[in-house]
Amino acid sequence: MKSSTNTEPSIDEQEILINHYNQGDFKQALDQTKEMLKQFPDSGILYNLQGIFHLKLKLFDKAIVSFTQSLKIDPALVEPRNNLAATHNEIGLALKDKGDLDRAIYQYELALEIQPQLHQAYNNIGVALQESGKLS
Repeated sequence: MKSSTNTEPSIDEQEILINHYNQGDFKQALDQTKEMLKQFPDSGILYNLQGIFHLKLKLFDKAIVSFTQSLKIDPALVEPRNNLAATHNEIGLALKDKGDLDRAIYQYELALEIQPQLHQAYNNIGVALQESGKLS
């Protein structure tokens, strides 16, 4: 790994995590992310990935904490999967899966304010509204 003077892991290090994700090995991806965060404690990308892995493992509260930390560190993550709107959408997913539909809808709306073309957020609002009985 690179020296701790960098705030983000290298692309190669990130690829290791993404490969675990693509193989469906979310626990291994999460474990390695936690190790990398020891070296890169100010990495918005790692906290965002950790949130995704927590979400896949149905650890919703931890996912929300990780996504929120990534936003605090770097609210303008620029990679396509890790942008600000997508992060709000992911927080919404975690809240919805926890059963907190109103807060989930709020997060989806934030995502759409930032990126009106984020079609997943429109779909997610519809699902949350339907589940809450508010879809008219």
